[in-house]
Amino acid sequence: MLAIAYGIILGCWGLGAGMAMIAGIGAGIGEGNAVARACTAIARQPDSRGAVTTTMLMGCAISETCGLFALVIAILLLFVAPNALREAMEATLASTQLDSDLLPIACGILLGGCGLGAGMAMIGGMGPSIGEGNAVARACEAIGNKPQNQGMVTTTMLMGCAVAETTGLYALVIAILLIFVAPNMLLGVMSTALAAL
Repeated sequence: MLAIAYGIILGCWGLGAGMAMIAGIGAGIGEGNAVARACTAIARQPDSRGAVTTTMLMGCAISETCGLFALVIAILLLFVAPNALREAMEATLASTQLDSDLLPIACGILLGGCGLGAGMAMIGGMGPSIGEGNAVARACEAIGNKPQNQGMVTTTMLMGCAVAETTGLYALVIAILLIFVAPNMLLGVMSTALAAL
């Protein structure tokens, strides 16, 4: 039964890592939109090339952050967390007095759910990346139309992107909690509930 539990955990955490990378789709869409609009702005107003390119690069870097957050979570799910989870599960099984063949599978489902949840949380990074890319696209377009307004437009774009990024940060915090805090906490809750039986 322990082998089945480990399989559940590792399979779910692998799926979670793959699901986390779905957030990269948002970065690709947002940045692609920004680059397309920057190219259009430069074609319309070639003298604005430097201002538009600078704004586009700053904005695309911000739009990419949720994709980077997702990559970090995927790496944690694949390489950092599995050993810690195995140790936590073994400690829980050793400390629980309940003699059941299904206990390892229950632990596996619980811990696997944490991994899947962490990956799914990072899908929340798609929205900010697309939104930020749209803001950058419009800023590039505006600077292409009136290069003299670059400072004002870029400042507004950066402030708007910072606000839009907050939901991506929320997703990152939840994913980190699901990886490092929730497993031990939930195993403790399960142990306490089983001890009361």
